[in-house]
Amino acid sequence: ARVTCARTGPLELELSAAGVTASATASATTTTTMYGACRYVRREIRTLSDADRATFIAALRLVHNATDGEAAKYGARFTSAKTLAALHNAYSYCFHFGCQFWTSHPAFQLTLARALQAVDPSIAVPYWDWLTDSAAYGGDVVRRSIVFTDGWFVNVSTKAPH
Repeated sequence: ARVTCARTGPLELELSAAGVTASATASATTTTTMYGACRYVRREIRTLSDADRATFIAALRLVHNATDGEAAKYGARFTSAKTLAALHNAYSYCFHFGCQFWTSHPAFQLTLARALQAVDPSIAVPYWDWLTDSAAYGGDVVRRSIVFTDGWFVNVSTKAPH
């Protein structure tokens, strides 16, 4: 059986199976309850379906363009790109000049993931395995990788399409 989760968190599944009893004259139904958790799974960006990639980029565009007033309609987990950029560039955060770099940027990634999930709970932020492109294209990654083509990132407008 395949289960598709509408949101993350605890999961309770009730499974029923009908079968024939040992006497072969009657059928019986067995029901079992199983517990688990539904989690986001990050996929390499090139493995996303066209629909998943479009959903991700549309939400990313919305986060990028959201004004402070618009941000409120997505709830407490939403942080606009404007706010993230202001925090990142603030002198008091000073992320790039020490060992804190390695732990601060994943926190920004998590904040972005939460903002995207506030827009669309089905989104798990993909990762880009740039080592694959680096091995294939060397120093020509930006010109040759599919990630830098139209419909991906470089030529994707942050403005809503007309």
